[in-house]
Amino acid sequence: MNGAAARIAGPILFCMALLPWDAQARQPVGGESSDADRIAAQRRYLDELAASRKNLIDELEAMEAEIASIRRKKADLLVKADALRQEQPGVEAKFNQSQTRLDELLSRFRERLRALQKSRGQLEWAPAVIQGDLNDLVWTRRQTAALVEADRRLVRTVQNAWTAALERKRELDRLLAEIGENYKQTADAELDLSERLSTRKAFLGELKSREDLGKRFLAQLTAARKQAEQQIRTIVKPAPAKPERSNPPAALKRGAVFPSANGRLESVFGQKPAGAAGDAEPLRGWIVRGETESPVLSAFKGRVVFSGRFRGYGNLVIVDHGDSIHTLYAHLAESAVEVGDELAAGAVLGVMGDSGSPDGIKLYFELRRHGKPVDPSTLVPARK
Repeated sequence: MNGAAARIAGPILFCMALLPWDAQARQPVGGESSDADRIAAQRRYLDELAASRKNLIDELEAMEAEIASIRRKKADLLVKADALRQEQPGVEAKFNQSQTRLDELLSRFRERLRALQKSRGQLEWAPAVIQGDLNDLVWTRRQTAALVEADRRLVRTVQNAWTAALERKRELDRLLAEIGENYKQTADAELDLSERLSTRKAFLGELKSREDLGKRFLAQLTAARKQAEQQIRTIVKPAPAKPERSNPPAALKRGAVFPSANGRLESVFGQKPAGAAGDAEPLRGWIVRGETESPVLSAFKGRVVFSGRFRGYGNLVIVDHGDSIHTLYAHLAESAVEVGDELAAGAVLGVMGDSGSPDGIKLYFELRRHGKPVDPSTLVPARK
């Protein structure tokens, strides 16, 4: 993998690691988990996706703002570099002029200095010349010395100008080199950030696709749950009770039996299941915990109207007790009854298991009257 590919692939793998697991992966094999649990889990999944997408959008906005800032910095560097380059010809001209002038002055200064030294030597032979020649020599020496001193001051002035031009020339070269290096680093940072931005945008598209898929899956789960509920209502649809099977609620309550031989009541009607997430729906029945193959008992006398596999409930038995009262026994390991079987209160109708259960062995017990779930404790004795 080359460098560019590695820079792109790395963030993608990192982003994928942060992505909530796929909606379909949340389904146990065969779609056996409770529809309510699956809907709640799917909603949590969509909430996670929405939060991830919002965080990613915020990150993209921050990255785009950073890229805009980098581009402004690059533009400022180009403006500064252009100003320095425009200054360079003038500085170069001043440097060359100072160099030429300095060379001329130094040449003239050396000539006058030699003349001054020559006149000094002539003055040493002053006794050998006439008085007039001596006066001329003294005057010439003084004039030459004055010119030499003037040249010395002028040389210093021009030399200072030459030094200043040289230093500015070197400073311009240094500043341009620094700007060039800074511009390169800034351009590299922009390239890296742009690649990351492109990766994040692709990941945002992936999140959106997953969110759309998750919403469609949630709609399917909701529709499936409604369909299952409708099927149960069809099974427990109130029908004219036969006189010999009519059991008024008071009579049912007197003979009621807790639906598990040795199980314990864990969660009750209207309560959220123990350990469930905050968005879980309140129970429409009881959750009873027990050991594998612990006997499951009919709560009242009645007739089996359904025995078999049912979506979201695993192995399910539904018993009609007359007076539009039905009980549901879900997640059985196996059923011991068939449709049409007449049961006495406390009769074994199956054994406890985990079919269709997302959280282990349990019995889900539901009491319905006129097709609607009601609190089982109104008729059935509870056992903690």
